[in-house]
Amino acid sequence: MSRRYPETVNFRYLAPPIAVVISFVSVLGSFFIPAFGAPFVMYLLSLLVGSLIIGKSWGERFRLPLVLITMHMSWGIGFLSSPRKLAQGNLST
Repeated sequence: MSRRYPETVNFRYLAPPIAVVISFVSVLGSFFIPAFGAPFVMYLLSLLVGSLIIGKSWGERFRLPLVLITMHMSWGIGFLSSPRKLAQGNLST
């Protein structure tokens, strides 16, 4: 959608791909410099806090971080890895 309709792209649409890149760099960098892991840890903490706020039961609050990280990472990886031909509607060539 962002290739076909670039005028519709805003920060909320780009947040998951940015989260994927920052998380990847953060985790990879933390193997060499432990402080590089801080952005990923902050992301995980924000998921936990958000889950506590929006979850309606303790079961939801327990499962929501996994649901949210799966949703964010799937959207972000899909956005970053989608083929250019997808925007043209023709993947066979």
